Amino acid sequence: LLTARCSAVPGLRRRIHDVLLPVGAAAWASDADFDPARHVFLVRTPDPEAAAGPLMARPLDRDLPPWEAHVLAGPDPHSFAVLFKFHHALADGLGALALAAMLFDEGPPARGPARGPA
Repeated sequence: LLTARCSAVPGLRRRIHDVLLPVGAAAWASDADFDPARHVFLVRTPDPEAAAGPLMARPLDRDLPPWEAHVLAGPDPHSFAVLFKFHHALADGLGALALAAMLFDEGPPARGPARGPA
């Protein structure tokens, strides 16, 4: 379900693309090979809280859109946690709340907020 919902959020399909000029600049590019299965992982662990630190410490893959979702399944088969990790360039605090609403609210996945004037 989480993989399907991630597919429906257009912003999660973008990756950071290096550009030649100006030197050191970057731009957003749509990932033509986007596969949400490369971003959503099931982690079975006896201690989900302890598993979170090492997952957050591991760098994101620069060749993919800059986010990961880890479903942390602990010993209780009826509970789990979702650790959603993303680069700050993808979303700030309010953007993270909007992403969470699109991914975790009940009902069909939202397509994302309308863009305001630039």
